[in-house]
Amino acid sequence: VSPDRILALTFTNNAADSMREKLNAKLGPAGYDVDAYTYHSICNEILTDYAYDAGLDPDFEIATDAEKYVIVLDVLDEIDYRAVKPNVYGPDSYVSGVASKLLSFIGSMKRCGISPAEIEEYLGSPEQVYELDAVPDRIEEIASDHLGGRSVSTVLDGIPDTRADLVAERDTLRDEGLEASIKDFLDRLVDLCDALEVAFEEHEAGERSLPEDAHKLPKYLLGGYSSAPSGIPNDLKLELTDYLRD
Repeated sequence: VSPDRILALTFTNNAADSMREKLNAKLGPAGYDVDAYTYHSICNEILTDYAYDAGLDPDFEIATDAEKYVIVLDVLDEIDYRAVKPNVYGPDSYVSGVASKLLSFIGSMKRCGISPAEIEEYLGSPEQVYELDAVPDRIEEIASDHLGGRSVSTVLDGIPDTRADLVAERDTLRDEGLEASIKDFLDRLVDLCDALEVAFEEHEAGERSLPEDAHKLPKYLLGGYSSAPSGIPNDLKLELTDYLRD
């Protein structure tokens, strides 16, 4: 293969420089005919050569990291979705890492080929997102109302009511966008209630042994406790409403 028909690609500038040196050492002057780039540099060259085809100004410039942060902070001032507003981001409200997280999110969406319009369609209106943001709180209230018993038998009595309330919550959601994702999550919580009910019934019938504090697990899983109760390891991190809220 003629060297000028070869394209060699790697990830970093140092690796590309090393690759060029090795090609030149192995092939002599012909090594200079091999195109060796990083992925970013070859894409930059293609976009420069075919800027009009890509709908770009041929004099475009690549934003520096500092410029990207300025742009992102400007976007955060204008964004409609309160959940990522700087003044409310994160539990400490100090905006720790918000610009980096948004840049990372943008990068992941670009790699997946997901457009801003598709994201907006998935999320729906900001008002709808705010309304859905309350679903984890309602689930935690359901758990507090029905699963606070002090034994397997008393908690078992509350599982059917918990299941019924979760089904009612699930059935208010549509089968599209963000609502569909939450609906799927609630489907799994209903399945969890069914599994817990079977396990507790078998325990009451003497067919299964359970740990001493097993009666606390249903309320813990559905976020009914403000912190892990005694008998539940602090590092278990299975409060499912936290995952739903994320």
